[in-house]
Amino acid sequence: PGEAMQLGDRVAVMRNGRIVQAGRAEDLYHEPVDLFVERMFSEINELPGIVTDAGLETPFGTFPAPKLSVGDKAVLCVRRRAVWLAKPGQDGIPGRVLAARFRGDLKQLSIGVTGLDQPLVSLVREAGAPAVGDEVKIRVDPAGTLVFPAEAQE
Repeated sequence: PGEAMQLGDRVAVMRNGRIVQAGRAEDLYHEPVDLFVERMFSEINELPGIVTDAGLETPFGTFPAPKLSVGDKAVLCVRRRAVWLAKPGQDGIPGRVLAARFRGDLKQLSIGVTGLDQPLVSLVREAGAPAVGDEVKIRVDPAGTLVFPAEAQE
């Protein structure tokens, strides 16, 4: 992921011999047409759910799902940089750091959260990053999220 953005001024994403989306790399990153394209341009956490009248409900709140109907299976895509560690005194979902990986000035954290099938992956500044085993509180930046139909995973 991400390497496609360095290939040229315009990028075409193909699946099964058909163009799924074409345009500037920035446009495909910010406005992917489906989960397939999102996966090509971002490292993401995927949280499955069912759409309700309010939207896609997750442990991190309810997210708009304007193109989906009540009862549809959906996936909330959360970009790794949008998984934040709550500051002292802030609300957040409790979790535990399961693994940490050095990535230059960033650290990639795998965080176990009760109620989620998979750990969340977060990229945080290395300075002051929690250690493996530390209890943390997690917040999700809505600006780093997208909702897609679950069928787009196939």
